[in-house]
Amino acid sequence: MKTRILTPQSRCKAGFARADITPPVGIYHRMWGAALHDRATTWRAKGDPRRALADLEAAVKLDARYASATADLARLLSTCPDDKLRDGKRALELARNAIELTGGKDASALDALAAACAETGDFARAVELQKKALADAAFEKEHGASARERLKRYEQKRPWRE
Repeated sequence: MKTRILTPQSRCKAGFARADITPPVGIYHRMWGAALHDRATTWRAKGDPRRALADLEAAVKLDARYASATADLARLLSTCPDDKLRDGKRALELARNAIELTGGKDASALDALAAACAETGDFARAVELQKKALADAAFEKEHGASARERLKRYEQKRPWRE
Protein backbone atom coordinates (compact mmCIF):
# COMPACT_ATOMS: atom_id res chain seq x y z
CA MET A 1 0.00 0.00 0.00
CA LYS A 2 1.36 3.40 -1.01
CA THR A 3 1.29 6.07 1.70
CA ARG A 4 0.82 9.72 0.72
CA ILE A 5 2.39 12.32 2.92
CA LEU A 6 0.84 15.70 2.49
CA THR A 7 3.20 18.52 3.32
CA PRO A 8 1.98 22.08 3.84
CA GLN A 9 3.44 22.88 0.41
CA SER A 10 1.48 20.14 -1.34
CA ARG A 11 -1.66 21.14 0.52
CA CYS A 12 -1.09 24.74 -0.59
CA LYS A 13 -0.76 23.72 -4.23
CA ALA A 14 -3.92 21.65 -4.04
CA GLY A 15 -5.63 24.33 -1.99
CA PHE A 16 -4.74 27.01 -4.50
CA ALA A 17 -6.39 24.99 -7.22
CA ARG A 18 -9.51 24.81 -5.08
CA ALA A 19 -9.01 28.35 -3.69
CA ASP A 20 -9.28 27.08 -0.10
CA ILE A 21 -6.17 26.75 2.03
CA THR A 22 -7.76 27.59 5.34
CA PRO A 23 -6.00 25.71 8.15
CA PRO A 24 -8.10 23.58 10.48
CA VAL A 25 -9.42 25.46 13.50
CA GLY A 26 -6.95 25.56 16.36
CA ILE A 27 -4.00 24.34 14.32
CA TYR A 28 -1.17 26.60 13.22
CA HIS A 29 1.65 25.95 10.82
CA ARG A 30 4.11 28.65 9.79
CA MET A 31 3.70 27.74 6.12
CA TRP A 32 -0.01 28.59 6.06
CA GLY A 33 0.70 32.27 6.65
CA ALA A 34 3.28 32.24 3.86
CA ALA A 35 0.88 30.42 1.54
CA LEU A 36 -1.85 32.97 2.22
CA HIS A 37 0.65 35.78 1.63
CA ASP A 38 1.70 34.23 -1.68
CA ARG A 39 -1.91 33.77 -2.75
CA ALA A 40 -2.64 37.41 -1.85
CA THR A 41 0.19 38.43 -4.18
CA THR A 42 -1.45 36.39 -6.92
CA TRP A 43 -4.86 37.96 -6.27
CA ARG A 44 -3.31 41.44 -6.49
CA ALA A 45 -1.60 40.57 -9.77
CA LYS A 46 -4.95 39.32 -11.11
CA GLY A 47 -6.63 42.57 -10.09
CA ASP A 48 -8.69 41.21 -7.20
CA PRO A 49 -7.78 43.37 -4.18
CA ARG A 50 -10.75 42.16 -2.12
CA ARG A 51 -9.47 38.57 -2.10
CA ALA A 52 -5.90 39.78 -1.59
CA LEU A 53 -7.05 41.76 1.42
CA ALA A 54 -8.82 38.72 2.91
CA ASP A 55 -5.71 36.55 2.49
CA LEU A 56 -3.37 39.16 3.95
CA GLU A 57 -5.69 39.67 6.91
CA ALA A 58 -5.68 35.90 7.50
CA ALA A 59 -1.88 35.67 7.18
CA VAL A 60 -1.36 38.45 9.72
CA LYS A 61 -3.96 36.89 12.02
CA LEU A 62 -2.09 33.57 11.89
CA ASP A 63 1.23 35.23 12.74
CA ALA A 64 1.18 38.79 14.08
CA ARG A 65 5.01 38.85 13.78
CA TYR A 66 4.97 38.18 10.02
CA ALA A 67 6.49 41.52 9.00
CA SER A 68 6.32 41.02 5.23
CA ALA A 69 2.59 40.21 5.25
CA THR A 70 1.97 43.07 7.69
CA ALA A 71 3.77 45.52 5.39
CA ASP A 72 1.92 44.21 2.34
CA LEU A 73 -1.42 44.53 4.13
CA ALA A 74 -0.53 48.12 5.04
CA ARG A 75 0.49 48.80 1.44
CA LEU A 76 -2.77 47.37 0.08
CA LEU A 77 -4.86 49.38 2.54
CA SER A 78 -2.95 52.51 1.46
CA THR A 79 -2.80 52.07 -2.30
CA CYS A 80 -5.86 50.03 -3.26
CA PRO A 81 -7.69 51.55 -6.23
CA ASP A 82 -11.01 50.65 -4.56
CA ASP A 83 -11.98 53.51 -2.23
CA LYS A 84 -14.09 51.15 -0.12
CA LEU A 85 -11.09 48.98 0.74
CA ARG A 86 -8.62 51.76 1.56
CA ASP A 87 -8.07 52.55 5.24
CA GLY A 88 -5.20 54.95 5.76
CA LYS A 89 -5.42 55.04 9.55
CA ARG A 90 -5.22 51.26 9.87
CA ALA A 91 -2.51 51.11 7.19
CA LEU A 92 -0.43 53.54 9.22
CA GLU A 93 -0.75 51.36 12.34
CA LEU A 94 0.16 48.20 10.42
CA ALA A 95 3.11 49.82 8.65
CA ARG A 96 4.47 51.13 11.94
CA ASN A 97 4.14 47.62 13.35
CA ALA A 98 6.05 46.21 10.35
CA ILE A 99 8.81 48.79 10.93
CA GLU A 100 8.98 47.76 14.58
CA LEU A 101 9.08 44.06 13.67
CA THR A 102 12.01 44.63 11.29
CA GLY A 103 13.89 47.02 13.54
CA GLY A 104 13.40 49.80 10.98
CA LYS A 105 15.87 48.15 8.62
CA ASP A 106 13.54 46.69 5.97
CA ALA A 107 13.13 48.97 2.96
CA SER A 108 9.84 47.33 1.94
CA ALA A 109 8.39 48.17 5.34
CA LEU A 110 9.64 51.76 4.94
CA ASP A 111 8.02 51.86 1.49
CA ALA A 112 4.71 50.64 3.00
CA LEU A 113 4.91 53.28 5.73
CA ALA A 114 5.58 55.95 3.11
CA ALA A 115 2.44 54.88 1.23
CA ALA A 116 0.41 54.97 4.45
CA CYS A 117 1.73 58.42 5.31
CA ALA A 118 0.80 59.68 1.84
CA GLU A 119 -2.67 58.15 2.14
CA THR A 120 -3.21 60.01 5.43
CA GLY A 121 -1.90 63.29 3.99
CA ASP A 122 1.56 63.39 5.59
CA PHE A 123 3.43 63.88 2.33
CA ALA A 124 6.61 65.34 3.87
CA ARG A 125 7.06 62.17 5.93
CA ALA A 126 6.16 60.01 2.92
CA VAL A 127 8.91 61.67 0.86
CA GLU A 128 11.43 61.23 3.68
CA LEU A 129 10.58 57.53 4.12
CA GLN A 130 10.57 56.81 0.39
CA LYS A 131 14.02 58.35 0.03
CA LYS A 132 15.22 56.25 2.97
CA ALA A 133 13.83 53.08 1.30
CA LEU A 134 15.54 54.00 -1.98
CA ALA A 135 18.84 54.36 -0.14
CA ASP A 136 18.80 50.56 0.36
CA ALA A 137 20.76 49.13 -2.58
CA ALA A 138 18.87 45.83 -2.78
CA PHE A 139 15.47 47.57 -2.66
CA GLU A 140 16.60 50.14 -5.23
CA LYS A 141 17.80 47.41 -7.56
CA GLU A 142 14.56 45.42 -7.35
CA HIS A 143 11.96 48.19 -6.99
CA GLY A 144 13.83 51.37 -7.94
CA ALA A 145 11.78 52.48 -10.95
CA SER A 146 8.39 52.07 -9.29
CA ALA A 147 9.66 53.47 -5.98
CA ARG A 148 10.94 56.58 -7.75
CA GLU A 149 7.51 56.99 -9.41
CA ARG A 150 5.90 56.83 -5.97
CA LEU A 151 8.40 59.38 -4.68
CA LYS A 152 7.41 61.78 -7.47
CA ARG A 153 3.74 61.37 -6.58
CA TYR A 154 4.43 62.06 -2.91
CA GLU A 155 6.45 65.15 -3.84
CA GLN A 156 3.39 66.32 -5.81
CA LYS A 157 1.31 65.71 -2.67
CA ARG A 158 -0.60 62.87 -4.27
CA PRO A 159 -1.05 59.37 -2.79
CA TRP A 160 -0.08 56.30 -4.79
CA ARG A 161 -2.69 53.98 -6.32
CA GLU A 162 -1.91 50.47 -7.52
